Amino acid sequence: MASCKRLADPRCACAASVVVFLVLACCWDIVTSSGDPSLDAINIESAVQQLKQALQGLEKQTTRNKLVVKDLTRQTLMNRFQAEERIRSEGDSGIVQVRYDKLGSRNYHHTTFIGNSFVAVHDHSDTIDTCGMGEFIGILNGVEFRTRHNDYRLVMPSRSSKAWHAYDEIPTPPVPQSVLDKPTLEEQILEMREYFKAFRDQNITHRDYRPHFKPVLAYLEGAWTVSAPDKIEESFDSDRHRLDANSWFDMQERIRYTSTVGTKDPDENFANLPTSIIGINPDNDEPIYVQWNYRIMGWPIDIDIPTKYMKFEDDLMVRLPRGYSVEEAKSHRTAHFRFDEKDTPSYTVGETLLDKIIAKIPGKDNIPDLLTDDIFGNNLYHEGFDNLTLLNLGYYNHWFKHNRPGAMGTSVVLRGFSDANTYVAYNTQPRVAPLSFTYCAKRMCNSVDTRVSWMVPIEVIYLSPLMTWNPYNIYMQEGRNHKEFPSKYAEHPNRDGSNHPDKAFNGTNFRNFYRVPSEFYEKVQGNEDPADTAKSGVYVLDQQGNIRRCEASGLYLKTPNIPGVGRVRLRYPIAPIHQYGSPVWKELNAFKDTFQAYVNSVTVEAVTFEVNLTHF
Repeated sequence: MASCKRLADPRCACAASVVVFLVLACCWDIVTSSGDPSLDAINIESAVQQLKQALQGLEKQTTRNKLVVKDLTRQTLMNRFQAEERIRSEGDSGIVQVRYDKLGSRNYHHTTFIGNSFVAVHDHSDTIDTCGMGEFIGILNGVEFRTRHNDYRLVMPSRSSKAWHAYDEIPTPPVPQSVLDKPTLEEQILEMREYFKAFRDQNITHRDYRPHFKPVLAYLEGAWTVSAPDKIEESFDSDRHRLDANSWFDMQERIRYTSTVGTKDPDENFANLPTSIIGINPDNDEPIYVQWNYRIMGWPIDIDIPTKYMKFEDDLMVRLPRGYSVEEAKSHRTAHFRFDEKDTPSYTVGETLLDKIIAKIPGKDNIPDLLTDDIFGNNLYHEGFDNLTLLNLGYYNHWFKHNRPGAMGTSVVLRGFSDANTYVAYNTQPRVAPLSFTYCAKRMCNSVDTRVSWMVPIEVIYLSPLMTWNPYNIYMQEGRNHKEFPSKYAEHPNRDGSNHPDKAFNGTNFRNFYRVPSEFYEKVQGNEDPADTAKSGVYVLDQQGNIRRCEASGLYLKTPNIPGVGRVRLRYPIAPIHQYGSPVWKELNAFKDTFQAYVNSVTVEAVTFEVNLTHF
C-alpha cells in the first residue's frame, strides 16, 4: 500500500479517520462493558491490543482487495487484448468505413469505405498544403478507432529534431526552366501545359517532367500514448479542424453521446480514440492507463514513381449503381488503387518497392538511433540483404528475417500473425506507452520496455510545379497565424476575391492560395463535392496593384480541365481496406479476376440473370 505523505492526501485522511474510529470504538466498548463511565475504567493496554487486531484485520483485507483489483485490472487488460486479437483475425490493418451519406434499394447502394469519394477525400486546393479528407473508421494492428474530419497538412517528420512530433514542411518542386525562359505569359502557359501532358502520358522524351512532379507518400500512424487525462493532445496539424473537447474524458463523453443517440458534430471535430490499460504499476499496483492517438503525415519519395504502378481497384458496388465503365470509374473520386509495381499472377515473399520506400520513414524518434530487438535470443535482420544486416527498427518495417529457420523451416517473417498491411517502428519517446516484458530461458532472464507505433500508407500524392509557379509575382504573406491572417485578410475586412480593387485579395497567404493564371485552364467548373472549398476565377492584386484573375495553387485530387491535356490526377488513394483481409473478400476478388472480361462490361443495363429449373 502506498505510504501517506501528507494529511491533505485523501488516502491519508481516510486512513487517519479509520484509526480514530477504531480507538474510540475500543474505548467505548470497554467503558460500556464495565458499567463505569469514568476514564479510570479504561484499560489502555486492552484498547491498544484490540486496536492492533483491528488494524491487522484491516491490513489483511486491504491486501486481499489489492490482489482482487490487480487481478481485475489484469483481466481487463486481457479482455482488451482478446478483442484486438479478434479484430486482427477478421481482417488486415486499413480503412473500415466512412460516414453514411446515401442508402438505396440494395445494400451495395449504401456507403462503405466509399461514399461520394474513397475515404472521403476532397479538395482544399485554395490552401497551401492541405489534403482534404473527412472522417473514417480505421484499424491499426487490431485497434479500431474513428477519426475527426482530418484535412491534414502534408508535412514530414523533422530531419533535424527528435522532439515529440516535430515536423518539417515538404519542399515544392521547381518550375521548369523552359517555362521561366518564355518571355510572355501566354508562352509560359503553353509550355507548362506540355509538362502536364508529358506527366499524363508518362513521356519523359516529350518533356522530362520527373524533377517537377515529385511523389509524396502520405501515411496513417497510430500509437498508445501516455497523456494526462485532463489535457487533450492534437497529434497532427490541420488548418481547418481540431479535436473539440476539453479533455480525453470530455471527448469520450461527446462521442459516446453522439454515437448512442445518432447525432453528429456539424464541424466533425469529435473522434473515438480509445483509452486502455497497458499494465500495472509495480510501485503502487495501480493500473497504467494509455490513450490511443493517430496522425497523418507525408514522406517525400526520392525516386520517380510511374503512375502505372497505381493499379485500379475495381469495385462493382460503385460501378453498378452508377453505371460506370471501368475507365469512367478510374477517373472518378470513388477510385482507389494499390501500389504494385509488378502485378504478379502468383504469390510473393519479401520486400516490394513500397516496402523499400516505407523503410526510409522514421518512427516517432524522427532521427532514430540503431534500435534492435533480441528479446527471444534472435536479432531481427534486414530481409532485403543476402547477408545478416541488422534491421534498424527505428524505421518502419514490414518484413524481417532471423539468422536461422524457425519451426516451419523458414527464416523470413512478416510483421504480425495475419496482417498484410501493417508496418511497425520502435522508438524511445517517453510520451509513447512502453510495453514491459520479461522473457526467461536457459536460466537467463531479459526484460525490455518496448515502445512502438504502427502505420499504413494511404495516398501517393504528386506535387506539381503549379504550387511554385508565380508568373504574376503575387506577394505571399508568410506565417500561419490564424488571428493575423483570417480567412478574408488584407486592408479591408470585406475583401472576397471579386473583380474590384477594394474587393480583390491583396496578395495571397496559406489559406487563400491563388496564383495560377485562370487562362492555364479551360473555364473552371464549380466544386464537385460539397466539402471542396476553392473558388474559381478569384481576383488578386499583384505587387503593382494590378488585378489578376487566378485559380487555386494548392493540392488537387484532379486538376481542372487543361486545354489539350484534360484533367490530370495528382492524388492516388492507396489506403488498404480492412475487410480485404477476410477469406470472403479474397474469394470474391479471385472470382472477379477469373471473370474479368465479364466484370469489365458490367453496368446496370448489362446485368441479366438466367435460371434453369430442373425437376428430378
